[in-house]
Amino acid sequence: MVLETTEQAQTPAAPGERIRTATGDGRGSRLRTLPEQIVEQLGMAIVEGRYAEGERIVEQKLSDDYGVSRGPVRDALRALETRGLVRIYPRRGAYAVPLSLDLIADMFNIRARLLGLAASYLARLHPIAGLADLKGRAEALERAVGDTNIDSMEFAMANGRLGAALYRHCGSDYLADFLRDQGDRSIWGFIWRQRPLDFITPERRRESAVIWTEVSRAVHAGEEAAAERAVWDIMYTSRDQVIATLSQVRSETVSSHRVIYGSPAATVGRQR
Repeated sequence: MVLETTEQAQTPAAPGERIRTATGDGRGSRLRTLPEQIVEQLGMAIVEGRYAEGERIVEQKLSDDYGVSRGPVRDALRALETRGLVRIYPRRGAYAVPLSLDLIADMFNIRARLLGLAASYLARLHPIAGLADLKGRAEALERAVGDTNIDSMEFAMANGRLGAALYRHCGSDYLADFLRDQGDRSIWGFIWRQRPLDFITPERRRESAVIWTEVSRAVHAGEEAAAERAVWDIMYTSRDQVIATLSQVRSETVSSHRVIYGSPAATVGRQR
């Protein structure tokens, strides 16, 4: 049995490749269990389309491919079921769930509303440390707009850290845990690991930074509704760009009823 040394250094492998060990000093990191490593690699295989819609995922084959017993594979499949990437049927086994554009739109819409609630709580609670954290990250994002050394994925991660600042300081452990779990234990985390899906152009980076600055301003001013609407705008514009990017390589469209906005005024220029 081989375990990796750090989470960040693990390189996703296709089914058929054994789990590999990556180098690193391991400081401040936790060694992941075998089921967790299989979840990462098998989850990425499903997200990237290496499994067809509804294709059966055979435990014994995965056990042979990864060189492990069926126990860790079974645990990994159950974890992937909780993330929405696998469906397990009694006496039938596990099957890959298609990652449709409608599903991606749902994830953005749900996260938009929950992050908006966190922003509203933060504006009302007004914690000094939370305000400083949000402002500092928004200013860092502004600086990152013109930094050619920061690629699209790094910029997306910086956006994600701003969202984390909202729920980390919102005063609701339940809401914070829910949003954290969505990022760590759902399809949400996987779709940002494939390839850049947003923030590809300087215009998109500038647009995102401007809106995050408005979120910070509204939260500092205690303007709950304005902060909430600005967060919706961030999430909905990103949703539209991600769907537009994926639509270029898929013969698929998103259902119109899933393309919602915070207000009628926000629809101007959002359809891509």
